[in-house]
Amino acid sequence: MKDKDVRRMERLERVKTFLDNHIGDFAPGGVVAQTRTEVTGLQVGLYAARVGQIRTPLTKDEIIDSMYDQFKDYARTARSIRAVDPTFPQDYRVPEEDSESAATAHAEHLLTLLEDKPADTPAQLAAKAALRTRFTDYEMDPGFVALLRATRNALEAANTGKHTDNQEGLEATAAIRTLLNQANAAVTRLHGPIHNKYKTDPDKIHAWKQASRIERDPEPQEDPAPPTP
Repeated sequence: MKDKDVRRMERLERVKTFLDNHIGDFAPGGVVAQTRTEVTGLQVGLYAARVGQIRTPLTKDEIIDSMYDQFKDYARTARSIRAVDPTFPQDYRVPEEDSESAATAHAEHLLTLLEDKPADTPAQLAAKAALRTRFTDYEMDPGFVALLRATRNALEAANTGKHTDNQEGLEATAAIRTLLNQANAAVTRLHGPIHNKYKTDPDKIHAWKQASRIERDPEPQEDPAPPTP
């Protein structure tokens, strides 16, 4: 995914959080409430599309980098959970070793904890569902386990030479662009009612502006001037 698309996805996540935190200020069934429902659907759709995109050809280093990014999300969320519940397990720490073998082992461990297996008993399935909910309660996307599985499978395919271009991956990339364009339109619809609602509340207007802006490209670094002889 291109950097601009990543920033647009991050903007959507911030907007969703803002709406979740302030939805009680708005009329049920109004424009803001309806758009919040749309934003939720767009967010789920984007993560599903990322699962498809991760199957497209990537270098092993890119796949491993993606895996470590996900490990960081797991670890950060687990730390937040432990701040409230110190008994929450320590299984989610990012491996100290930055290597393919460490990434593979940690991914398999996390999937063993969180992913439903055909042989699981009803009690095990219920326990895993409850554990996944602990993470989604802290705003992890519902598709976070599926995304890790897709990344793990992509690494295995890269190692076996089966990682080839496919129509599914191309369609996923196109779907991401379409969903992000729809997200842009949703944010545009929200500007009017949110500014109207909070026109006498500058703190909430500021929070909305922070949530709804897209980060700019970093400024290019200029080469230092050569020393004067």
